[in-house]
Amino acid sequence: TDDNKRFKSKTLVPVMNKNNDNANHDVRNSDLREKIELNKRPSTRGLKYLSNLKESISLSELSINDFTFHSLTEQLRVLNLRKIKIIGDGNCFFRAISHQLFGNQTYHRELRYYAITYITQNSSAFESFISNDDNTIYDYIIRMKRNKTYADHLIIIATASILSHNIIVHEYRKRPLLIPGSDYIDQQFHIAYDPENQHYESIKKFDGTTPILSFEQLQQT
Repeated sequence: TDDNKRFKSKTLVPVMNKNNDNANHDVRNSDLREKIELNKRPSTRGLKYLSNLKESISLSELSINDFTFHSLTEQLRVLNLRKIKIIGDGNCFFRAISHQLFGNQTYHRELRYYAITYITQNSSAFESFISNDDNTIYDYIIRMKRNKTYADHLIIIATASILSHNIIVHEYRKRPLLIPGSDYIDQQFHIAYDPENQHYESIKKFDGTTPILSFEQLQQT
């Protein structure tokens, strides 16, 4: 159905002066809460993705014979896509998702908060997927909820889950990596990742709309 194709972003109330900061924050939270679903269990697909993470990343790599592009920009252009510059302050993943949702980077703090809330509520399901940087899932939560902490695959899965969208990560010399958040292939957010700088950017079509790639396009890139 048309309802399953994409979210419609709302017009945000501009911040005019310091006196209405709180009011505008409430409006932003209200807009975002409409798109968030916290009261659900992590999906089997999401947990399977985390379990097979190394294999999924390896399968996305293109062989030398398959690869003809000289940059990610060129790689994206074939799909009629382009990168949108995102501030590089450690919040870039959440800023990129905010841009996918609303066309701006405003919501990065709220998105981090909701993703961490979801992980906290489902800590037993996620605890086996934390990295060696953390001793327990609670150490992970404390670290990841801090502003400017870089995102990892666990927080990305949580974000995809609460927004009920697949997050498609585009990286140079790799096929797009689908991080599952929805059973509908056309529920997509697109972001670019630069591993050298550990930086995410938003991706849009050249006409400014949100991309929706078919399963075949995701496999052929």
